[in-house]
Amino acid sequence: MTPKTLANWRSAGTGPTFVKIGGMVRYRLADVEAYEAGSRVQAVTA
Repeated sequence: MTPKTLANWRSAGTGPTFVKIGGMVRYRLADVEAYEAGSRVQAVTA
């Protein structure tokens, strides 16, 4: 993801959980992996 995409998601209240440390946004690896796992989609073939 681009930083802009992540900023848009934060603003919209979606995307992975984040923390702010000294005004800087950081993502814990476990939170990113959990978000990724929750976003998995199985392809459907016709």
